[in-house]
Amino acid sequence: MMHHCGDTKGVAPAVVPAIRDRRIRKIAARIVAAPHTKMELLAREANLSVSWMQQLFKKHTGECITNFIIRRRILRAAHLLRTTELRIKEIAAHVGYSKTPTFDRIFARITGQNPGDYRNASESQPPLSCHSFLDFVPPTALLCPVCAQCEEPPPPVQ
Repeated sequence: MMHHCGDTKGVAPAVVPAIRDRRIRKIAARIVAAPHTKMELLAREANLSVSWMQQLFKKHTGECITNFIIRRRILRAAHLLRTTELRIKEIAAHVGYSKTPTFDRIFARITGQNPGDYRNASESQPPLSCHSFLDFVPPTALLCPVCAQCEEPPPPVQ
């Protein structure tokens, strides 16, 4: 289920280097690199409780960590749908969804298309970017409401 964590200021494209707290900066960078990583592991790696990590992330980025993770997962999934022959079930697992129907529902809610339709139409539409998510989190004039480094493609699947 998609969580909305209240009003958010959004996250600027260069948010990862701009975050003052070293632990939160590392967490954000880890999510960008590996959006499938579970929150419990992120918190443990930063030597924080999950609830304290969530509070610090919101404080330092203006963004709910759950929204940040979901958007990073969907951006990665959209990239994989456009650039690989992986099955949707494999892509869902790669970005952190153990149940394909959950992935399908979240992907469709955010993009307006199910993953199969997105893949089939990908040649006739631009790739997802921060502007693809304007219905997910209210946009602001000065800040990217979606992700860190959305203009750069994610690292290749290994």
